[in-house]
Amino acid sequence: MTLEHGRTRYTRGCRCAVCKTAERDYQRDRYRRQRGLPVDPSDPPKLNLVDPQPVSSPDGSVVAAVCAELATAGAAVERPGLTAVALALAEILDDPRHVATQPAAARQLVPILDTLSKRTQRRGKLAVVRSMTTTSPPA
Repeated sequence: MTLEHGRTRYTRGCRCAVCKTAERDYQRDRYRRQRGLPVDPSDPPKLNLVDPQPVSSPDGSVVAAVCAELATAGAAVERPGLTAVALALAEILDDPRHVATQPAAARQLVPILDTLSKRTQRRGKLAVVRSMTTTSPPA
């Protein structure tokens, strides 16, 4: 026996759009009933008997794209730790089980790739100050 999507499936752990909408409507009506507010009889939620297929890339398209970008990045060789972080974030973006963390991973991946794509060589603060001053012998 297949359960129809709706509030019953939501209470059993399903988090598809249909089930979340049904739960949201129920909680909104419950809130209104408890406070004596009028409850709008809305249309019953549309039921879907088939689970939608998760949108995922079997070939790891984000990992492949990040690897291609790191191959052209100048600072990727100098900063292997940051390169490993970029690849780990790309794996999170490819994994359909990590849907909740994908926006945060994407937000972190963009600045890391920007940092790695810079062609300048890293120098310490003292080296920058030393390059700004002239070293002429005292007269």
